[in-house]
Amino acid sequence: MKKIVIIFAILFIISALIPSDRTMKSSFANVEMGNYCYAPPSIATTVPPLVMLVMGRDHKLYYEAYNDASDLDGDGRLDVGYKHSITYYGYFDPYKCYNYTGSGANAKFVPVSVTTNKYCNGQWSGNFLNWLTMSRMDV
Repeated sequence: MKKIVIIFAILFIISALIPSDRTMKSSFANVEMGNYCYAPPSIATTVPPLVMLVMGRDHKLYYEAYNDASDLDGDGRLDVGYKHSITYYGYFDPYKCYNYTGSGANAKFVPVSVTTNKYCNGQWSGNFLNWLTMSRMDV
């Protein structure tokens, strides 16, 4: 018997909190689409936009950042493939050496040492990982 009384009390409270159809119609009566097309209602004054960023899959932002059609070091020749003398920027530190640890969803590159010349013996060079993994959008 107590369970039934509790259920009816909960239903009564919920029905009191839900607005009637008449209340909902009157609260939306003054809404016009023109009020929301230019600026959000929370902004008091409108300012024309200064930057518009449009991205799509048809653009080449997801292509490799360091491709074979660019002269990155400015010597007048295309840089084909990885070139150790160039510092490639990206998510990895070019002056750190990384180990690949873990497996499955827990696999990741972990920095294990620092180098001054970007060479890593038996480990992954951060400079090489940047050249290998960065897309145009990332850089």
